[in-house]
Amino acid sequence: MRGPKAVYRYPVGWLEEDLIVVAEWARPKKFSGAFGIVLGGVSGAAMLANLLDLEFIRNWEEVRNDTIVFDDLSDSGDTILAYERAWGFTPKFAALFSNPATRRKPDIWLYDKIVPWIRFPGETKEGSNYRRRYLEDLRRSREKFESRE
Repeated sequence: MRGPKAVYRYPVGWLEEDLIVVAEWARPKKFSGAFGIVLGGVSGAAMLANLLDLEFIRNWEEVRNDTIVFDDLSDSGDTILAYERAWGFTPKFAALFSNPATRRKPDIWLYDKIVPWIRFPGETKEGSNYRRRYLEDLRRSREKFESRE
């Protein structure tokens, strides 16, 4: 018997249906805006903003405590934790997938990550490298900001 596939391809047609489930969870919480973690969460956050009639927040510095933050995957948890340290608060966090060992569980997730790699529609190896660079830029910005205090 073989183990799970090394790469799972998330079907493009599932995104809207999955985001409707997240929107139904979010609707009674009265969020003011939706922000997507670059890169994987941006399109989902834009769709959530439309589904919930919220402001789509493009700049991470404009996130407020009543913003829903969305990402496609909470793997290690490092990305959302870096944002939360920079923000100084912990907003509600939604994701499609969550690694059972993540250091930051989303407030809602739809699937457990049980394979080494999930390839989302439109994702390339270069896109994943961009995400790592963006997180590093965020860390440097936070350190620069904190050194001024």
